[in-house]
Amino acid sequence: MDYQNAEFYKLNKNNPDLVYNFADELITYRKETDENGNLQIVEYRKKDGRKGKKATTRRVVPSYEMSIEDFDAWKTRLTEEALEYRRHDDLTTRENVSIENLLETDLVCEESVEDEYIREEEERHALPKTMKEALEILDILTPTQKNRYLQVKYYGKTIREVADEEGCGFQRVAKSIAQAQEKIDKERAKRGYTTN
Repeated sequence: MDYQNAEFYKLNKNNPDLVYNFADELITYRKETDENGNLQIVEYRKKDGRKGKKATTRRVVPSYEMSIEDFDAWKTRLTEEALEYRRHDDLTTRENVSIENLLETDLVCEESVEDEYIREEEERHALPKTMKEALEILDILTPTQKNRYLQVKYYGKTIREVADEEGCGFQRVAKSIAQAQEKIDKERAKRGYTTN
């Protein structure tokens, strides 16, 4: 993007003044009313300040240099041109998408046969799609295994917490959950789901 166009547009887009930013000073033209209530153009020049001073000078611009109509015309024209240049710069610079990135988008082409096959296989081997299927798989467990398995896997309790609640040994609960996991893995394999 052309820095000058972007900078000019940024300085002037929401500003009633006409602002020019040069390397060593900022010049602002502003409409102001004089003591008689007449509009006049005032020029403010602010030095950069890197040289130690931030002197701002004010000068009333005579109407033969710039009239109110000239100011309005310049403000409109320069802001529109800067916006047009900025839009052009946006279209022709880093805002563009490279051809490599473009090939990865969904807008370029349809899904390939290979990608479609891979997607369908992944969906087929995914977890059960409905709660009904998941509950059917859990129904192969004994009531004790099902309760212990859900306490640990679904509710997030530790095996020791479950053992303490049931008043039995840690090893017994751990073995029960391991057997439940084996049964679930076998049932999922029978139904065509992949096991972890």
